[in-house]
Amino acid sequence: MLSARGAGRGQDTRPLQAGCSTRNKISRVRWAPLTSVRTRRQLFATGSYDAQSPLVTIWYFDPAPAPGPGQGPGMDILSQDDMGGASRKASFATIASAHARGGVTGLEFLDDGARIMASTEDGYLQLFRIGSKPAGQSGLTIDLVSESRPHARSASHLAGCSAFALSRHGGMGSEQQVASAGGDGRVVWSTLDGRAVHEIRQADSMSLTALQWRTSSQVATASLSGRICVFDSRADSAVLAFSENTSRVHPLYSLAVHPTQSDRLVTGSESGYVQLWDLRNTSAPESTEVKAHDSIVWEMQFAQGEGGCEIWGCSEDGSLSSWTSPVIQSLSSGVLTASSGLIGSNGERLTRFSPASQLSAAATSATTATTATTSAAAASKMAAGLSLNSFSIHPGAGAVLAAGDGGQLSFAFVQ
Repeated sequence: MLSARGAGRGQDTRPLQAGCSTRNKISRVRWAPLTSVRTRRQLFATGSYDAQSPLVTIWYFDPAPAPGPGQGPGMDILSQDDMGGASRKASFATIASAHARGGVTGLEFLDDGARIMASTEDGYLQLFRIGSKPAGQSGLTIDLVSESRPHARSASHLAGCSAFALSRHGGMGSEQQVASAGGDGRVVWSTLDGRAVHEIRQADSMSLTALQWRTSSQVATASLSGRICVFDSRADSAVLAFSENTSRVHPLYSLAVHPTQSDRLVTGSESGYVQLWDLRNTSAPESTEVKAHDSIVWEMQFAQGEGGCEIWGCSEDGSLSSWTSPVIQSLSSGVLTASSGLIGSNGERLTRFSPASQLSAAATSATTATTATTSAAAASKMAAGLSLNSFSIHPGAGAVLAAGDGGQLSFAFVQ
């Protein structure tokens, strides 16, 4: 493993604005595809957990300020002033909800934007359809279409569906496949209607925590054992398996595969480290790492930013991070060697998004008691430093949503 520990790293800090507060802890948040726009407002979805009735909820998002003070029930105005810059505003509102079988562990829109799939803590995959209300009524509906249970009980052990991913390499409709991973150590390929296509029963000795498609037939997984594996739906065992070359086990909680360079992937660990892996040398995959967070990295994503490819992550420490370096910018041609530029070396840029209430504590103390009380009420959950479990980046709106255990939707403009 190639290691670099932050020499010459530049770091910015930006605010996450406290938005609408929900009743439940939020495990996942996802923007809808651009193709799903039915009005001038964009859609996004959230999934909740650790509640008596977990929900999959569809929301409207409008990047323009709502007209007048009466913006309607359930709507919140979010505004961001980039530490002295021009203020930008947005509004959003809940429009439809459906009950999930159990706590939501994963959430993804299908490419058509009219359907959304959720995985649950009790091993189910549930497919919902988003539709319009009857003529003469405004708004949308969300209804359960089908469900299957690829991960079930084993003796007295409840095997949850800890992660799933929709194939973006195949066709639409019934041809689009689902790959899922569970606490039972299994990887299952299935169709949207729940028909199993292939299964690997002993993918790992410990719980699988993350899964992403790598090619049209391969998926990559991460687990609490610290192992990263690549599985093929045409084989019965891993075609590639590796881990950090140390004597200590480093549990992994998140993984993302580069959208165009499938031999590059990134993982997030229990201790807050993020590692970028190069799989071109299959006999000894190389990696480089950065200490991006102070605790578990729950989710990782690659995204295309103004300056090129970026890696994003959110953490149990309550923050969201975005970073880039020469090695990320040269993904298509660079080789991970000591001379090609490493994460953590000169040229890296890290941006950390933290609750605005923490960043503006000094300014808040100088305001009137009434204003301070109002601000504290709006951001109290974020101020507590509760875990951020998920985030989603909207390339068109230039906005990122984040949510977690506080039940709070937080927000930042990134363009």
